[in-house]
Amino acid sequence: METTGGPRRSSDKVTSICLLDNYCLEEDTLRQDIDILEIHDLDHLETEIRTIPLLGNHEYFPYRPSSIELSQVRVADLCPAAYYVLRSNLARTNVTRNALLEKGIDILALTEKNALISYKANHGPGASSKVVSIYPMIVEVSPFDAGNPLIIVDGLHRISLARILGIEVVTVLLIRNAACPLQPMPLTWNQVSVWETVPPQHLKKLFRFKDPETQIAWAIKNWTLFRQGFNRLAAERDFMFSMFANFPQIAAPLAALISLSWNEYFADLSTADERAWALPLIQRYPGQTKEVAQIIAANWDKYREGLPIEEELHFLFQFLLRHPEESLVQWILKNFEQLKAGFEDYIDVYDFLQNAIISQHRLPYELRSQALGLLPRQELVRV
Repeated sequence: METTGGPRRSSDKVTSICLLDNYCLEEDTLRQDIDILEIHDLDHLETEIRTIPLLGNHEYFPYRPSSIELSQVRVADLCPAAYYVLRSNLARTNVTRNALLEKGIDILALTEKNALISYKANHGPGASSKVVSIYPMIVEVSPFDAGNPLIIVDGLHRISLARILGIEVVTVLLIRNAACPLQPMPLTWNQVSVWETVPPQHLKKLFRFKDPETQIAWAIKNWTLFRQGFNRLAAERDFMFSMFANFPQIAAPLAALISLSWNEYFADLSTADERAWALPLIQRYPGQTKEVAQIIAANWDKYREGLPIEEELHFLFQFLLRHPEESLVQWILKNFEQLKAGFEDYIDVYDFLQNAIISQHRLPYELRSQALGLLPRQELVRV
């Protein structure tokens, strides 16, 4: 049978059984004995959902800023996020549903009081000593896609079962205002097929981001929204640091954002930690760090605390090459005697004065001339 929707065949001839809408559920001759261990209400479940981390980043929680509610929705209005379901999982889901129906619980229509159920299957399909938790199917309203589609995040086999059984309305956990978009794109039901085994990777889903760099670029462009998924400022800083280290070419907007909000991001850190952040950013992104440069220059007496003289001169030299701030140059000229020992032992005074001050034509002529006057007589050059 030929498909009218999603992929059915890979290059190695692996094929699906049929389209989901053409699938006939096998006669249910199996039974499952279930012991219900715990039942929790919607408030408990909501707390758990908000603390689900993003895959690959245990410090980021996409549903932290979201609104979460139980809602009845039409199956036809929902968008799958995968091209496939497994025949065995459909059968197992049907058996589990029937077992719980005998206890008065419908996994396609969970309630506020029965929102999170922990159970153990004693015998039958899926029998195990392992405790299993089941909750309403999770659906996201996606403002990132045209028409704000309702995308099935979790529970595709259950909703597919409902579609096969002709159940038109199911109860889902409806989530709005996630801090970032789902990686899989929304599909239509006529793109979903039933498979005997998990299909090859390229036949599973249609991915929104083709690679990590594309995903990171989206996060940086939409940082005001994306950052709402962090529950600790330190976690947000650590994420930014990894962006500067791994994606320096696209992370410049983050450097500008940090510079503009420096006091917000670093108020809880020591002066030494601030310096450790500031200098690499200034060196790599001079065009995006004007604000933090002004803060450091205006408060150099604070930022130099605890710095050995050789490290202070290194910081000042690298800083002034990129941001020749008048207030900092004035401080250097005023306190030049304090720095003399460092010039003698760690850095050439000519290189420092000539490159960091005298040749910086953005500085006033008076400051450059004053620096010229500090050069040893044999080192004098024209300003």
